[in-house]
Amino acid sequence: YWRICKPRNWLFPRATDAAQPFDVSSAQRGYYRARDRAGITKTGGIHTLRHAFATHLLEAGVDLATLAKLLGHGHLSTTQRYLHLARPGSIPHD
Repeated sequence: YWRICKPRNWLFPRATDAAQPFDVSSAQRGYYRARDRAGITKTGGIHTLRHAFATHLLEAGVDLATLAKLLGHGHLSTTQRYLHLARPGSIPHD
């Protein structure tokens, strides 16, 4: 996407005005449409993807500081909330 579209201001610009970001409601509609087309019946919104992303990275051994940066958190305490989502024993310890 990045190489082909070469967005200047936003990674995902609004289709009707490239100077504006893709709005949240459009992203949510796209998420629900894709979920329904895929036949996924489990409940959960678009924010569930963020939690899944964080959980899978923690389980893969990504350190908390790196995860905080990827999630855009200013404080590690915010990122620590995701620790309870990971499966017990799945997070490697030094």
